Amino acid sequence: MQAYNAKKRVESLEFSTNGGSSWTSTQRMEYNYFQLTSGSGTSSVDVKVTSVDGDVVIVKDVPVGSSVSKTGGSNFGSGSTGW
Repeated sequence: MQAYNAKKRVESLEFSTNGGSSWTSTQRMEYNYFQLTSGSGTSSVDVKVTSVDGDVVIVKDVPVGSSVSKTGGSNFGSGSTGW
């Protein structure tokens, strides 16, 4: 997974398969990609992206797969959680 056009540097990306009750860390790879090392086991996940300043953006129902994307509704520093 990759977060595009973030207003701030991305510190971490986590995913949830249970509506955000718990979050699973991902591993940062080259070119700012984040890998789901254990897989998600589902066709979509919720994604939590955290900036280096601690700002959080949560994106619901992100499809899991190659060559798929989802546009978020906000960005770091915009005052809301939800991309």
